[in-house]
Amino acid sequence: MENTRKGRPVPRMRYTESALAQLRAEDPDTQVTAYMLKRLLATGAIPSRKVGRRRLFNYDDLLDYLENGPAEGEQDLEEEIDVCGGIRRIHA
Repeated sequence: MENTRKGRPVPRMRYTESALAQLRAEDPDTQVTAYMLKRLLATGAIPSRKVGRRRLFNYDDLLDYLENGPAEGEQDLEEEIDVCGGIRRIHA
């Protein structure tokens, strides 16, 4: 039975730990780490909702990001601005 609500699929909302456990169950050799997921959520690469101190996000958005990379106009994690303690580092 598929998870639907009024004909639309219900979002599969997950916290970092449960999403990583599900991803590892689907792909035991995955190189995705909890740190990487937290960085993706913190930078906004994957939309999320803050619930207390944790972030809740749609698991399907994570799979889409991993399959297709960042959306048009978004920065990749490797292209982030280097920030140290809230002060921008100057490269001379």
